[in-house]
Amino acid sequence: MDRLKSILHGSPLIIAAAYLIVGLIWIQFSDQWVLTMFDDPAKLTVAQTWKGWFFVGASSLFVFLLVLSSNRVISGVVEDLEANLQSTLSDKDVFLSEIHHRVRNNLALISALFELQSGYLEDPRLKKVLENSRMRLKCLAMIHESFSDGENSSSIDFGHYLEDLVQFIRNTLSERVPEVKIESDIPTLWVNINQAVPCGLIVNELLSNCYIHAFKPGEKGRIFVQLSESEQGKVRLIIQDNGSGFPDSVDPSLPGSLGFTIVKALVSQIKADLQVESEVGTRFSITFDKQHIKGPSSRMV
Repeated sequence: MDRLKSILHGSPLIIAAAYLIVGLIWIQFSDQWVLTMFDDPAKLTVAQTWKGWFFVGASSLFVFLLVLSSNRVISGVVEDLEANLQSTLSDKDVFLSEIHHRVRNNLALISALFELQSGYLEDPRLKKVLENSRMRLKCLAMIHESFSDGENSSSIDFGHYLEDLVQFIRNTLSERVPEVKIESDIPTLWVNINQAVPCGLIVNELLSNCYIHAFKPGEKGRIFVQLSESEQGKVRLIIQDNGSGFPDSVDPSLPGSLGFTIVKALVSQIKADLQVESEVGTRFSITFDKQHIKGPSSRMV
């Protein structure tokens, strides 16, 4: 960049100086030559005219060659800058991929430690706390895995991620409630990672809640997960079950568990609209505008 600035700043000065020197030399010697060669005033006038045209043509050619030479140098500098920029972008992609790979591995290690610790606990409530925490960590790790595998540096295929997350929750909780089945309608949908992280955690909390609390022991049930995007760029996520719904004494919009506290905080973070219906089973509907959000995605505001 410094070389390019030097060329751009120096070229006008070089051209002006060269033009001045050539002009002075031409005026000094050409006039003496014309006066020596022609005594007739008429011929002298014609010679002066041709001398002027010759100077204009020669100086134009000279300026053209200088500009052409400068353009070639500038083109070379621009090509070098583009190559350096491309190399920097490639290095950035490798760096980001390595960061996500390390974060994913660290989260997997913490999850394994939680699982190991759970084996030494006898209190079922503590086991449940560790299991819930382990599932949240896995949810985050899957986000980083999707991000490191993709080519886009700011978005992930949220549809593909959601399919994997639903499968993970199904495999994790199917032993407790084997009679519950999950159906899904999830298309390919690219979402900014700062929105994908909160959405993934929301799905984990709501889907796990449906699995564990929506049905009585031994009761067969169905959970439906749907993802869609409107023409206006609004993303809608629906999680619905055909279970018993919330008890009459509980306001479905104001549940007090940790899971729903997390859900409400994450919904507020992405400025989404959360609708809860509990007439036939329970239906959660989250709607938000798809956009690029700058800043840390983990901030709950």
